[in-house]
Amino acid sequence: MFEKKTNTLLSYIKTLPYFLLSGIIAMIFSPQKNRIIFCSNSGEGLTGNAKFLFEYMRKDARYECHYLFRVRRVYEHYKQSYPDAIYAYSWRALWLAARARIFVVTHSRLDVPVSLFRKVCIQTWHGIPIKPLGFLKHGTLRKKIRNHVYKWIDYDLSNYYLSSSRYVSQLLAGVFRQPLEKFIEAGFPRDDALMQGDRAAIRRKVIRSLGLDESAKLVLYAPTWRDYEFEYFGFPHYDPQQVAEFHATLQDNNAYLLLKSHRNAPLQLPEELKSKRVIDMDLGEIDDVQELLMASEYLITDYSSICFDGLILDLPMVFVVSDRERYENRSGPFCCDYDLMATGPKVSTLDGFNLELRKMLSGNDTHVSQRRFVSELLRSPQGELSCPRVARFIGTLLQKSSE
Repeated sequence: MFEKKTNTLLSYIKTLPYFLLSGIIAMIFSPQKNRIIFCSNSGEGLTGNAKFLFEYMRKDARYECHYLFRVRRVYEHYKQSYPDAIYAYSWRALWLAARARIFVVTHSRLDVPVSLFRKVCIQTWHGIPIKPLGFLKHGTLRKKIRNHVYKWIDYDLSNYYLSSSRYVSQLLAGVFRQPLEKFIEAGFPRDDALMQGDRAAIRRKVIRSLGLDESAKLVLYAPTWRDYEFEYFGFPHYDPQQVAEFHATLQDNNAYLLLKSHRNAPLQLPEELKSKRVIDMDLGEIDDVQELLMASEYLITDYSSICFDGLILDLPMVFVVSDRERYENRSGPFCCDYDLMATGPKVSTLDGFNLELRKMLSGNDTHVSQRRFVSELLRSPQGELSCPRVARFIGTLLQKSSE
């Protein structure tokens, strides 16, 4: 919906006075014991774990919750629906945030441009990683130095990190180089929507928006982003016979392929694969990838952690790995066992993709047990949604801080 800001340096320079002023305010005035500030994606939207936890906790009168935005047009968009929204670069936001007890963020400690003096910061992160991140990512000397700087100004300043299992805690501890004691295995709030959402109603909404009949099969294709030029699928060859087979497979199964690129890297579809059954959702009325996932019966991806969301819904999946060697050469080895964690067939040619797509659409699902195994590895079977568990943890922190 909104363009991502790219000038990080200018953003940090702009926030410096707010860090200084907020630190002075926090030293002079006592914090409000039940005030919580939520922020996501550098203050550029209402997204991710912070969004879902905010919407849950703002209904509880015991807490004073505010969502902070650092982009004015985004704030203007949400302020009518959320009277508790605040614009970061205002005196009101400075006063409220400087005297808060808890910060809840999704990307960086710097999501909230306010001093952490007398506050607790909870990092909810934005996905279980497959691709290498942080200290698990190979890079140049410059990138390695930057990682250590970020550890000092960002990672170490988060008091707690959310996790969904011991395996995920160990994975994220390696990414951020943090002690396991910081990880709270209460699950990820955004997963609650997948577990308890009305998939039938969301499917009807998507079907109507696309003008399709109720019997249509929806296949979501959501690849990750790359730091090099790429297009959907990225197959080396598009043999005319295989292209015809691709279109026939969709036609014969009354299936529609919904394309949703990563917000950081919009993709193009090869001309050979374009048809009325291949729909670019980047241009559609509904562009929320979580809604599209819940509306779909099948998932196609590559190295994206959306495959772990697909596990919650138990979706059959196909993984397009046409550029796997190049991807790993650029980023380094995956931070987990990719062949285990990617719970579906891996294809690198259009011929192979056609075969697996036809099998998937016909109900030939051969990866049920693998999905179940990985799902249990990533999410501890607690039998309770994440938001209530995280809210109780925050409530305990607030109670201790007021004693």
